[in-house]
Amino acid sequence: TYDTIYGEADQTLGISTVTGMVTFFPMETGLFLRGGLGLASFSEELKIPGATYSVDSRGVAYAAGVGYAFWLGRSFNLTANLDFSGQSYGGGDGPDSTRFWALGLGFDWY
Repeated sequence: TYDTIYGEADQTLGISTVTGMVTFFPMETGLFLRGGLGLASFSEELKIPGATYSVDSRGVAYAAGVGYAFWLGRSFNLTANLDFSGQSYGGGDGPDSTRFWALGLGFDWY
């Protein structure tokens, strides 16, 4: 990218989470709810001619979701789900928190 003040600039941003999830089927099949807690990491790096600036933050992650499992036989299903994920870093040089929504498709084999 090109910055009008510094000239050529290269910026990298990364958010990583490791979350343990629990899934609950209130009607035994079909609809499911899930939630979890884990660890979060935020990193940002900006490279401009003559200097590199970086920020790394660690914190906690939390997630919640809802979905539906379409059963295909006794031990296999296809799923559609909507999940929310939030991360809290506790301030510092990086952001206080980040969050996002994810729409997903998946499969399970039991």
